[in-house]
Amino acid sequence: MSFTPWPHQTRGIDQLWAAIDNGDNKIVLTSPTGGGKTFMTTQMIHETQKRGMKCVFHVNRKSLAEQTRKVFEANGLSPGMRASGYDPDFDQAVQISMTPTEAARSLSSPPRWNVHQADIVFIDEAHSEKALRIQKLIERYKQQNSNATVVGLTATPLDVSHMYDRLIIAGTNSELRACGAHLLCREFSPTMPDVLAMKRKQNGEFKDQDVEKKMAPHMVFGHILPHHRRLNPLLKPSLVFAPTVAASLAITDMYNDAGIKAAHICGKSIYYGDKDRDGNPIVLDSGKISLREKLFDQLKTGEIKVLVNKLVLEAGIDLPEVYHLVLATMFGSLTQYLQVGGRVIRNHSSLDHVILQDHGGNCLIHGSLNNDREWELGATAKAVAEKTIKDRQEGKEQEPIVCPKCGAMRLSGPSCFECGHQHSQSGIKILQEDGVLRELKGPYIKQKAKGKSEAVKEWMNLYFPCSKSKSSRAMTWNSMLNQYKMANPDKLVFHTDDAQGRKRLAVAERNGDVSILPLHPPIGNDYLWAQKVRDVRKSDLL
Repeated sequence: MSFTPWPHQTRGIDQLWAAIDNGDNKIVLTSPTGGGKTFMTTQMIHETQKRGMKCVFHVNRKSLAEQTRKVFEANGLSPGMRASGYDPDFDQAVQISMTPTEAARSLSSPPRWNVHQADIVFIDEAHSEKALRIQKLIERYKQQNSNATVVGLTATPLDVSHMYDRLIIAGTNSELRACGAHLLCREFSPTMPDVLAMKRKQNGEFKDQDVEKKMAPHMVFGHILPHHRRLNPLLKPSLVFAPTVAASLAITDMYNDAGIKAAHICGKSIYYGDKDRDGNPIVLDSGKISLREKLFDQLKTGEIKVLVNKLVLEAGIDLPEVYHLVLATMFGSLTQYLQVGGRVIRNHSSLDHVILQDHGGNCLIHGSLNNDREWELGATAKAVAEKTIKDRQEGKEQEPIVCPKCGAMRLSGPSCFECGHQHSQSGIKILQEDGVLRELKGPYIKQKAKGKSEAVKEWMNLYFPCSKSKSSRAMTWNSMLNQYKMANPDKLVFHTDDAQGRKRLAVAERNGDVSILPLHPPIGNDYLWAQKVRDVRKSDLL
């Protein structure tokens, strides 16, 4: 298999080797979902073989182990498989290890086998592989080879700074669209719950019971189908994410009852909507790879139009044929939102764009799936979510505009790209707990009113006593200004034009903030500036 790396992949590989050669041994490489992290790894491994090095690639699911094996073999590698259901070949320099199997066999007492003597330990889905189990395995690798380098791979490098001390960014969403790896996502928010009052757990996620309450069937189900038909009239392949497994089963029945062939999948079962004589669902074992692959093939070919799940499809699937993503749930964490959103934005020859139908307010809170993200090592999902809300409240970040007619989301402009509706502000349909929709005009996250700056407060603290003074030695405006300057030697007082073109007193502070001072005589009116502050009417002041 011959493939020319995309520019972001070449850059990522070069930076990774430079870091390793520099002695960095705890590195996390991030690239958006669909950016080809596994392909980059195969190119890295080819170089390790030239250098006489050994490596191991960790995955956390059996389906990912098989998927990775196929990618490795397609790129000319012959890995040994350290996973249940496979015969191990410990002599291979390259190994694929399923973390649960590796932990059960290498960390047992006594160990049933030793970890691979690897020079580089790759950890896929590093955002979710960060608990004690993988940390203990890394300790074993270090015992075998003290110079071993650990490389984490993830699209969302949040909450991982305890595992890594170097971050390499290999690509952005805009770069991936430019090279043809991603498609543009058209995003719609037909309805959403009120989420601002919901509390987040330490990992940034909402509590399951709170999500279940906000996304209850009587609130959401009636809105999913009409908007699905409107946005995807040809019923191209669709994925639906539900708040619970029970809700996933119910949504599957809802689609099937409406004549749209749907199936459900969770960690234990596959359900096609069939029931026995007693009305109980007839389910198949989703643990069998052949049944999962058959299900995915049915979605690709159109035999099934909709595949519904809670979170089992969050990662580890390769379904670029999916055109339509329906979020009938809420994600408090940016990590989970982007991982799920990554299921739909990969390019496919049959598509020129994809659709997000979001009933959970996820896109409005976390931003568009099309956005480039600014990653920093040490950032947490909870802190990022809180910062987004704070930045919007302070006017530092723009909230998407929601069309009140069709729910399409955009960043700017007076008219909707989807339906052409002209409107000056968002019209957001809020799902209330009684199932009734309430339309909210304007942005969902309101900007906080800006308080007076310290410079203005100090000016007003001088003005009020001067304006009420009965002393024969009461200050004039000139003397009040001089006293203000002497009391604030670190502030620069100057003249500037206000919005009406009038000359005003302004103050520049050390942090760069500039404040226009209220309540002073017009600049250039020497007569008023020479008068006592108390003797000048407020109506004569600016």
